[in-house]
Amino acid sequence: MSQPLVNEDQTDELIRDLLTRIEFGVGQFQLGFVFGESFKDMLEFQHRLFGELEFRIPRALATLHRASGRASAEQLLTAIRANGPMQLIWCDLHSMRLNELRKFLVLLNECRGELSKRVRGLLILAMRNPYDSDVRAIAPDLWSVRSFAMAVSTTEAGRVADVADGPQTGVAVSATAPSATPGGLIAVARRAEELARRHRNPAEAIELASSLAVTASQFAGIDREDDLLALNRAADLFDELLVYKFAVFAYRNLLTIVDLEHASRVARKLGENLLADRQPSNAALALDHGLRYQSKAPLRERQMLELLTAEIRLAQGDYQGSQALFIAIWKANLQRANALEVRALSGLAIIYRTQSHRISEANLFAERGLVQSAARIEKRGLKPIRALRHAKLMRIQNSIDQLRGDPERHNIDRYLAHAIEELGPVPELLRFQENCRSPVANELANPDASG
Repeated sequence: MSQPLVNEDQTDELIRDLLTRIEFGVGQFQLGFVFGESFKDMLEFQHRLFGELEFRIPRALATLHRASGRASAEQLLTAIRANGPMQLIWCDLHSMRLNELRKFLVLLNECRGELSKRVRGLLILAMRNPYDSDVRAIAPDLWSVRSFAMAVSTTEAGRVADVADGPQTGVAVSATAPSATPGGLIAVARRAEELARRHRNPAEAIELASSLAVTASQFAGIDREDDLLALNRAADLFDELLVYKFAVFAYRNLLTIVDLEHASRVARKLGENLLADRQPSNAALALDHGLRYQSKAPLRERQMLELLTAEIRLAQGDYQGSQALFIAIWKANLQRANALEVRALSGLAIIYRTQSHRISEANLFAERGLVQSAARIEKRGLKPIRALRHAKLMRIQNSIDQLRGDPERHNIDRYLAHAIEELGPVPELLRFQENCRSPVANELANPDASG
C-alpha cells in the first residue's frame, strides 16, 4: 500500500526503515522515492545506506546506477535484464534537469510491468527535493504503486557526520560531477592529486575527489582501465588526506570491480579506513575478504594484511594475540623505517603501557617508534597520514611519561602546528590537535593505533 511523502530528518530512522524493507522484502518488488535537498545530502545518505548493507547482503545484489537521460533508463533496464534478481537498486537521478528526468520516468512508466516482474527487491529513485509533485504528474502509474517516498536532509538535527568527519572543515561536495569520460575522470584525478601534493587546499582536493569517486564508481563501463585508475586515485587521495568515510566509500566500490590480483590491497585499505573510522567489526570483515585473495598478493601486501590483523585484534581488546603479531612484524622490519615497523612499534607501546610492570618496555618501543617515524618522514617526506601517526606516537610517549611520573617531554601542539603549516589545514590533523588538549586519560581509555 502506498504511503504519503514524509519529510524526516532523523537519518538513522530512515536507514533502519530501508534496511527492514530490503531484508524482509526479498522476492517482492518495491518502488521507493527518495528526495534530497542537495547533492551532498543524497551522497551521504546513499553512502550510509550502502555502508550498512555491505555485510548484510551480498554486494552483487546491490547496485548503483547514475542516470543522465532516456539512454540511462535503457541502460538500467538492460542491466536489470542481464543481472537477474537484485535486492537493491539505487538509481541516482539527482544531477538530472527536469526535462531529462521526464524522459527517464516516461520510459520507466511504460515498462513498469516488466520492472515489477524482473526486480525482486527494492528499486529506489533518488532525486532533487522539489521534484515530488513533478513525478506525480509525469509518471502517475509509477507514483501510484510506490511503497514509500521520503525526503532526507543531513543538514539538520540527526544528520550524518560531515563528509570530512569533523566540524572544522565546512567541506562541501560539488554538485557538478566531472565529465563522465575517461579523459574527464583522469583530468580531475590529476588535479586532485596536484592539490593533495601541495597540501595547500585539502578542502578543494576532497571536493574534487568526492565528485570523481561518485562518477567513476557509477559510470557505465567502469571495467575500462582508465575509469578504474580514476576511482583508485580518488580512493588513495581520500586515504592520504585521512577522510575516512569517503575513503571507505571509494574503496568499497573499487572492491566490487578490481581483478583478483589487486583485491587484497583494496580490501586491506578498506579495512584500514573502517578501523580508523572506529568500525573494528566491519574492518575485520573487510580483512577476511583481503585474506581470501592474499595468495595472489606480493610479500609486502601479505605483511600489511598481517599488520591490519594485529591492529584489529588490538582494537577489539585481544592484547595477547595482537602482541605476538606485532613482535613478528617488528623483527621482520628492524631499522627499515617503513610503515610496518612504525605501526608495529606503536602497537607494542600501546599494549605494554596497559601493564604496570612493563612500562619501561612501553617506553622503549614508543621511543624507537618515534625515531623510526622521524626517519621515515625525513626519507619519504611529510604527508598527513605520517604526520598523524607521528603525533599519535608522541601522545603515547607522553602518557607513558606520566605513568612513570616524568614530566611531558614532547610538545605535540608545536609539532602539529608545524605539520599543519607545511601541509595545510587537513581536517583530521586539526581535529587531533583539538583532541590533544583533552586529558591524556582519554587516550588511555581509547587507544588507537590505526591512524
